[in-house]
Amino acid sequence: MFAHGWSADRLIDSLEANAWRGAIIGPHGSGKSSLLASLLPELEKRGIRPHLISLHDGQRWLPRTGRSQSDETRESRRGPTQPRVLWVIDGYEQLNRFSRWLVALRCRRRGWGLLVTAHHTVSLPTIFAASPSLAILQAIVDRLLPSGVTTLTPVEAAEAYSRAGGNLREALFCLYDRYQQWAN
Repeated sequence: MFAHGWSADRLIDSLEANAWRGAIIGPHGSGKSSLLASLLPELEKRGIRPHLISLHDGQRWLPRTGRSQSDETRESRRGPTQPRVLWVIDGYEQLNRFSRWLVALRCRRRGWGLLVTAHHTVSLPTIFAASPSLAILQAIVDRLLPSGVTTLTPVEAAEAYSRAGGNLREALFCLYDRYQQWAN
């Protein structure tokens, strides 16, 4: 779900305008990972091969991928403005400073792009700042509920949003639990 005026194409265009380097930033639970999930198929449609790495709390180094150096060397750049490979790192701020430097260096040397998510600005251009809102939560709820189901009212959505402190993920978990109670 994109904020008004944004689309997957616009984000990818912004990433391309920044030499295929960029960050999606926003607070915990603001939809950064969901946004990435919607971008990956669109990137593939443009001939870009995203290599997704999802990091979790306390993960300071990249996991081993099982790919050999020769495999990575074969993935050369497509041209000066469009990489064939785009490393996508969800949770970039988990990496220590040295790991982030190594990732950036490796991508630059191989002509790969780099797209990351983080809770705050990082040393990459910010291409999108996710900012949760009650309106976005309500739009997601409206989209997810089956047609004609009115079990979750806007008041309940507002209460869940407030209890979750603006964290869309937690508010959706709360509303899902409420819906399950109603359905059973």
